[in-house]
Amino acid sequence: MKIVKRLLTLVAVLGLIYFLYLFFGKINKVTVDFDQNFTLKMFDQAKVKDQITFKLIRSIDNRCLDKSCEREGQIVYKVLALTDKRIEYLTISSVEKPNVEIKKTDYVLELVEAKSPKEATFKLKIKEEEKK
Repeated sequence: MKIVKRLLTLVAVLGLIYFLYLFFGKINKVTVDFDQNFTLKMFDQAKVKDQITFKLIRSIDNRCLDKSCEREGQIVYKVLALTDKRIEYLTISSVEKPNVEIKKTDYVLELVEAKSPKEATFKLKIKEEEKK
């Protein structure tokens, strides 16, 4: 029984190390300005003006690959947004929701181009004030 517990502990530790390697390991880091396009591949990270960091962590490909579909379909991306005070998971898609407001900030993340399920181009914009 002790051997099984040790093996399970070893598997859990190795899994955690692998996750940390994927999350923080060999990643491409870019620094950009507001209203500037940046391309992220899976697990890449972009820092915008030392204000907010984005990391592409997951994608779901719902596109129709054959001709029998009624609709076009879309790619849905899960992006991790890190600010000084918050961590937020954003869901942004190529058709239904190409712009996402980041809570408790004045920023909007825009999906400029969905190149593939593992690569996308984004732009961070400052929210426009509603005119009264």
